[in-house]
Amino acid sequence: MMANKVVDPTTINWSLISPVTKKLTANKVSSGSINSLTNTAQSNNVFITSTKKQSSPADLKDLKKWVPYKGLIDPNAGSTSSNKLTRMHQVNGVFHGPSDASNMFLGSQRANNSASDSHLHAVEVPIKQGVSNGYACYYDVQPEFYSVPPYLTKRMEAAHNDSGTSANGKTKVLEFLNWVDQACPDSFNCDVTWFKPTGKMDEYRIAQTQYINVEADKLKSTDNHPLAFRDEIVKIP
Repeated sequence: MMANKVVDPTTINWSLISPVTKKLTANKVSSGSINSLTNTAQSNNVFITSTKKQSSPADLKDLKKWVPYKGLIDPNAGSTSSNKLTRMHQVNGVFHGPSDASNMFLGSQRANNSASDSHLHAVEVPIKQGVSNGYACYYDVQPEFYSVPPYLTKRMEAAHNDSGTSANGKTKVLEFLNWVDQACPDSFNCDVTWFKPTGKMDEYRIAQTQYINVEADKLKSTDNHPLAFRDEIVKIP
């Protein structure tokens, strides 16, 4: 079932769903295959029965290397000095997601938590509330890697095609593109399935899975810094 926001499990008519026995390991995150340039994972999933304290996000492999080139500035940021893209958890630390690169990707702050349809408000807050009300949740996140946000593509095109960009500069742009492919998805898919325990061991009523796609590059309007990356690349001799 496609949706824009995770459904409140208290609104589901559970009496229409027959109970089934299903043995699952709770609160242990499993990762998909790992991207070599960033150490990000193709997916992460977890069966959530409780929450915990938030964990701090980790750096992606070589993230600090790319920050000085100013290609990773949040498109909505007011300045180029410190507002880089947000390190976003695939599975939030509250849901037992690890604080390492395998559980991360980069997106705008609006995509992470400030927009009403952000990862936080459309997915994470409803899951946290449902779990606090005694429901369990199977949660699977798949970033759309190798599908670069359009504003990043335009930044790289501006740098690569500028008449002042040297051969070494063009090589650096292509190196950045390969890294961005594994760090900056244009969206990510969140699959959410609610489970209602019946009180018997490993027995649940299981609701229909919801499929929610969240943009990772939410813009207020347009990119505020389309040429910042180019201005750094043209300095390469």
